Amino acid sequence: MFQFHSYRIMAFLPAPSVSILTDRVAYADSANQFLNMGDPSNIGDQTRFVISNMTQILDHKGNAIPLSSLRPGQMVRVEYGDFQSPMIPPQTPAYLIQLLSD
Repeated sequence: MFQFHSYRIMAFLPAPSVSILTDRVAYADSANQFLNMGDPSNIGDQTRFVISNMTQILDHKGNAIPLSSLRPGQMVRVEYGDFQSPMIPPQTPAYLIQLLSD
């Protein structure tokens, strides 16, 4: 029987399916790393985007900004996973958040 040392193992996974939503920020929580978008007075009409260290957050010029820079009422474009939890509001990971207006 032969044994070999591995120097690199690569997994080729399919790219995740991405959906896009353009809407207004309802609530941004930098302490708990999430962003709610939709009608601020109706949680049933919101989507919660979970922010990870892989999420890019950009201003309207394409510069990186922290989640704490996003405020209710601002228009943003979010690229996110096309799957959602069955919670209210539904939750899904955000891959890219682009601020469109102040």
